[in-house]
Amino acid sequence: MGDLTEKEKQSINRYFREIIPATVAYLLMIAGSKYFLKEMEDTIWIYPIALSPLIPAYFLMHFLVNFVKRADELIHKLHGDCAIITLLIVVFSGLTYGLLVKVGIPQPDIFWAASLICPLYFIVLAFLFRKYGIKDYT
Repeated sequence: MGDLTEKEKQSINRYFREIIPATVAYLLMIAGSKYFLKEMEDTIWIYPIALSPLIPAYFLMHFLVNFVKRADELIHKLHGDCAIITLLIVVFSGLTYGLLVKVGIPQPDIFWAASLICPLYFIVLAFLFRKYGIKDYT
């Protein structure tokens, strides 16, 4: 175990070709929406502008789902395990931090807390790939 098939390598390369532009679009839309929200404070346009980064975020999720659908059973298992482990880490961390907020630690902004889930998912996935001996997954 450990070596990916040519089909799996092509699927991973396609996934990265899909997510990199979507990630760049997301980051640009976050920066752009922040800029335009300052310019249009008192208009009705603040709501669609504030929500505009959800468009590339949707595509990021869509590309991940399609990637997992194209994968074999091992990759399905790894992503399923990764989702469960990530969920448990997030829930445990949230409970821990929530209890600490009661004793004086400042309450976090939910946007930043939620933004840490994606990197955590891929860190957990990297550890699982390593555990299963998969070395070439890029």
